[in-house]
Amino acid sequence: MRSMTDSTPTPTDPIDGSLLLQARDARGVYTLTLNTPRSFNVLSEAMLTALQAALDTVAADPQARLVVIAASGRAFCAGHDLKQMRATPELGYYQRLFAQCSRLMLAIRKLEVPVIARVQGLATAAGCQLVAQCDLAVASDNASFGVNGIDVGLFCATPGVALSRNILPKQAMEMLLTGDFISAAEARARGLVNRVVAPDALDAEVAALADRILAKPREALAMGKALFYRQLETGIDSAYQLAGQTMACNMVHEVAQEGVQAFIDKRPPAWRACRLSTTSLHRSMDSTANPKPIDDLGLWLSGFAQPTVLVELAALVVCVVLAWFFSWALRRALGMQDEKTSVLFGRRLIDGALFPLVLLTLGYIARALVTKFLPLAAFKVAIPVLVSLVVIRVGVKVLQVAFATAPWVRVLERTISWVAWLAMVLWVSGLLPVVLAELDGINWKIGATTLSLRTLLEGIITAGVVLILSLWVSSAIETRLLRKAVGGDLSLRKAVSNATRALLMFLGLIVALSMVGIDLTALSVLGGAIGVGIGFGLQKLASNYVSGFVILAERSMRIGDNVRVDNFEGRITDINARYTVIRSTTGRESIVPNELLIINRVENLSLADNRLWQSTVVSVAYDSDVELVMRLLTEAVAEHERVLKDPGPSAALSSFGADGLEFTLGYWIADPENGTLNIRSLVNRSILAALRANGIEIPYPQRVLHMVSAPALTPEPPADSAVHEPR
Repeated sequence: MRSMTDSTPTPTDPIDGSLLLQARDARGVYTLTLNTPRSFNVLSEAMLTALQAALDTVAADPQARLVVIAASGRAFCAGHDLKQMRATPELGYYQRLFAQCSRLMLAIRKLEVPVIARVQGLATAAGCQLVAQCDLAVASDNASFGVNGIDVGLFCATPGVALSRNILPKQAMEMLLTGDFISAAEARARGLVNRVVAPDALDAEVAALADRILAKPREALAMGKALFYRQLETGIDSAYQLAGQTMACNMVHEVAQEGVQAFIDKRPPAWRACRLSTTSLHRSMDSTANPKPIDDLGLWLSGFAQPTVLVELAALVVCVVLAWFFSWALRRALGMQDEKTSVLFGRRLIDGALFPLVLLTLGYIARALVTKFLPLAAFKVAIPVLVSLVVIRVGVKVLQVAFATAPWVRVLERTISWVAWLAMVLWVSGLLPVVLAELDGINWKIGATTLSLRTLLEGIITAGVVLILSLWVSSAIETRLLRKAVGGDLSLRKAVSNATRALLMFLGLIVALSMVGIDLTALSVLGGAIGVGIGFGLQKLASNYVSGFVILAERSMRIGDNVRVDNFEGRITDINARYTVIRSTTGRESIVPNELLIINRVENLSLADNRLWQSTVVSVAYDSDVELVMRLLTEAVAEHERVLKDPGPSAALSSFGADGLEFTLGYWIADPENGTLNIRSLVNRSILAALRANGIEIPYPQRVLHMVSAPALTPEPPADSAVHEPR
């Protein structure tokens, strides 16, 4: 709100063309200067946007150390631009405007680095809120502070949030109800500002305060700021528990170790430059979150005895009915209503995971509506159960689609189920934060990196989730690409599918490693070493993978081709990344490494055309009608469906044989993968039947034997006429 004591100012007119001046020095100190002095630096929509963008820049800078919010002219900030607000008297506009302002104030709170307000002159309404929201404030002695929206009939509600967290409640309420201003000295006495100096000493005082802060390690300041505001919103027991966890995390950090050792050694600490990333810092702060064990179990269980539980159960029943109807309608629209499986347990990914996903979404909506009117009991159990069910169903269905025949999928499915249900029990019971805190306390140091058991488990789960999503997307792409694809088109799409899966898996791995905070720069060095190992130890394996992509890319061999490799002949049924499957006509399969198909001689029997030429030779008697025989042969082969009509069969008198006239009948078939001997047999049977039906003789082989007479033999003398020697 603008101050009602001011005269009507001139429109916003930045003296140098910028609503907000931004500067950053070498130390990481950002100075943001409101630069609309003639309109008293009002928080117009443009100013709010500029401030938000500047704070986002600071949040993204790991070397940022401090932020100073200052202003040009005689006033610090006169609140919102009333003329701009009056120009659009709409509830929706006001809701968006104050939501934008609230995001800005919370951004100051969420910054890891301290924020100092440099205040001179007037700071009223949202301007006073901006001062109260900053971590520290230094004001000139001529500054004044107020929340005077009540003077125009508007209670300064949002400024009151920050103001009541700086000064005593009754003092804040007095300022809100009366609209009275307080001086800089009074503001210091009440705790709204830290220091009050003369106007000419304001910059020097801010610089001195900044120097004191910059002398401290950034890591400790970031943890301390987050803890300070978080513990303010909790009870004293939880606050001490939270503070103890934060100090423990701070103590194990290298900056605290160096500071303590320097104190012991009686020397100045040698704090190195900040190396704590935003991700790791947030993880450290999350680890100090207040664990909530089961200290109100009895109260929670007594909630189920209240009549309001019936309303929750009725809302859950409505959600179940709506989710079932939506899933049934979608299955019907996709033509899956004839499947025997139910909506609850669909076999496919879309219907198997759809029902719990829709039910979970409706459950969150119902809980948001019910919690506005009733205390929750049933929804505290229902939501974790539905989340676990979604995790199990999606994980299982994706694995079933991606690895349909893998034997280890069943074990992995059971592991996912057990982990999901265990997490659900810990969530419902309130033990999950306690378990996470204990896991975070189990840590070890590897080089310059400190790993905890929690970090390791989070990394494994994150990598698993990313892997499942990558497999889901790649399987969907592969199914889409290979649908109704045959021949060369099938091979090309197979190559694209394999390349897409490999790319998605690689990107998924990079994303998973980044999400768990692993330095990819260091990983690149490790990747280089692994690459060298692959080059030497896994050379054959890598060669097979490369050869597979080369075969698919060059299309030298395609799925469906008939090939002969190493005296094994068959048809290519699949080309995988590492090997190719070749199936013979007898049904035997040969797994051939892709490298062999590159370095060895391969006969592609299919050539460039799937059509195959077959021929058969027929002999008839010499007295047969040649023209009739040729016509009968052509008609006999043309009656079979597998024989191509274009080009058609042809018969020719090919030779004068020893036994008769020899005709050669030739024809084309387009499906050699369905067998060649069977069609040859059918054609020969048709030829035989046609020749017999027309009385055409198929001659038997005739051979002439020439008998040569043997010469007369001289008879031997009888045995009793032999000449005997005298004794």
